[in-house]
Amino acid sequence: MNVFQIAEIGKFIRKMRKEKGLRLEDLSDEQISTATISNIERGVPHVNQEKVLYLMRKLNLDMEKLPEILVKENEDMESMFLKFHAIENMLLLGQLEQAWESIKEITSAASVQYQATIRSLKGRYYLKNRKWRRAERELTESNLLAQQDPYALKVNLEALNYYFLAYGSYKQNHLQQALKYIERGLEVIEKNGIEDKQVKYKLMMNRVIYLEKIGRIEEALNHVDSLWEEISEVRDIGVLIQIYALKSELLRKIKLYHDAIHYAKEGINLAVSAKDYNNLTFLWTTLGTLYLELGNKEDAETCFKLVLSFQDYIKDKHKLLVANNTLGSIFLLQDRLDEAEKFFVQAIGWGEKLKGMKELTQSIYLLGKVRRHKGEYQQAITQFVRASELAKRMKWNRAILRCYFEIANCYRQLGEIENFRKYFDLMSEVQKEIDSKDGLFQLL
Repeated sequence: MNVFQIAEIGKFIRKMRKEKGLRLEDLSDEQISTATISNIERGVPHVNQEKVLYLMRKLNLDMEKLPEILVKENEDMESMFLKFHAIENMLLLGQLEQAWESIKEITSAASVQYQATIRSLKGRYYLKNRKWRRAERELTESNLLAQQDPYALKVNLEALNYYFLAYGSYKQNHLQQALKYIERGLEVIEKNGIEDKQVKYKLMMNRVIYLEKIGRIEEALNHVDSLWEEISEVRDIGVLIQIYALKSELLRKIKLYHDAIHYAKEGINLAVSAKDYNNLTFLWTTLGTLYLELGNKEDAETCFKLVLSFQDYIKDKHKLLVANNTLGSIFLLQDRLDEAEKFFVQAIGWGEKLKGMKELTQSIYLLGKVRRHKGEYQQAITQFVRASELAKRMKWNRAILRCYFEIANCYRQLGEIENFRKYFDLMSEVQKEIDSKDGLFQLL
């Protein structure tokens, strides 16, 4: 037997042992130890071949039929790998019910050696359905079984599971935990010496995203620069586009506007080629924000109007809410009040549909400002009161304060002095609460 044959026989022996529900101890005797059985299963080349034959006889395996069995086993394995890959594609494309039916079907057909992969697929399905605890349980269990699963070893499943665990934590706003999972995934790749680095690049990219979200901008920039050094090795076009998007957004945050614009435009070119509307939306939003921060309202308007044209193609509808709010704000600054009103009304519609409380509060507040600028003070008060009530539910005191200021201003314009004083007093109460939380010397 050559080294390759020993490795293949070892895998097959382990599979048969597990299918029979036997432990190593159940097969060991005075002729063969548990350590030797373990070495055979792991394909250790220096094992005595007589021991291999002895173990096969104990499992009622015919050596003469073994080549035929191994060929069939490899064919079955490739077929199973294809099924797993198909389910992964269903999950990525959002075909969730079809994916779940395929997972149930394959669970009954697959042998015990594929339990890590099946649990991982279930975990990813639960992630897509926002069932966080079930997802975490399945992905964690998958990692405990990964070393016995041939598909897991092929696709770096342990590291990939940490990628998904991190994503689940991120979606629940547990950013520190998300970063811990990322680091564990990178440690697995380092420990196993995995040559295929594509999972590594996904982990590195999401580490940048999570660092940016918690405000560790300089650290995020350092990591994106590390990614940039290996950019020629990145095969996943989606990851490649996101690297450009992240670099642009981080450069914007440190006010390197012209460099940020350059990377945003490069990323847009890649995203157009790939017809990647989600990343296109992010990149055009970043570019529009860059122009807005540079005082170029005309180019910013162009960018955000294009974002709205992607409405039917993007998953993250929250970006449409942001684009409507931003366009409305641009028109409000230019005193184009009817156009501003139109976009704020659309933003409110998206906010109510998506249940984005903070953005909805901003949209209603800004619509109130349009009404005030038009001299429609009673209608403006209605909007500001609604915005203040939403802000109270979130205990967003600074927003409450701004709403009360606008309400007081409207009552002053209407000559209703008693109501003006009422909201002025309410402003004082909210300001006291803000001061008590910020500390006496916060403004010094």
